[in-house]
Amino acid sequence: MSEISLGIWLFVFFAVIFASTVAYGFMVRNRQAKKAQTLISARTTPLPGWQEGETTRLLTLSEHFSALNVQKQLLNKLETLLYHRLKEALPECVIVPHVHLNDLFKRPDFSTDGSETQSKIFQRLAILEIGFVACSADMKVLALFDTPSPPPVSDSRRAERLLSAKKTAIKMLRIPCVPLDPKAPPSVEAIREIVFPFQGTENTL
Repeated sequence: MSEISLGIWLFVFFAVIFASTVAYGFMVRNRQAKKAQTLISARTTPLPGWQEGETTRLLTLSEHFSALNVQKQLLNKLETLLYHRLKEALPECVIVPHVHLNDLFKRPDFSTDGSETQSKIFQRLAILEIGFVACSADMKVLALFDTPSPPPVSDSRRAERLLSAKKTAIKMLRIPCVPLDPKAPPSVEAIREIVFPFQGTENTL
């Protein structure tokens, strides 16, 4: 009888272990299933703020961008020659090409009175460029070298107004501005005399 009782107890013991293992397996499986369902729901949930027609609008923008031609060279041949002439004349300076005119002014606080007028002026200057800007090693503007570049507008009257605004803005900067003719650039000595009128050609920054 003792051997039979021992066998029964062992059977019950292993049966309990088996049942517990099966129950634990089902519990883990259910947790994983819930987690997977949550991930699927998150992926299929639409993005907040996504409106009907957004996909079409983005595809339309992509078509417009694809119609643009990529320009891998920042300067054309004449501008490249001018750049090297400026670097030869001002080796101690940083020469920055194609600087937007509004980058030479502090951005106004559009939250104050008169912000609408200031915003219009600032945006108008953003489409105007200075050919080259000579800066010191700490990026302080020393001189402007402007190349002839008509404003990127088709209306001739508006182009004239923009050129007038450009001249006025350059005067307000009180920084030497030299118009450059790409076909007849000034000499190295003349460039140094413009940037360093009082120190002479031996100036170093």
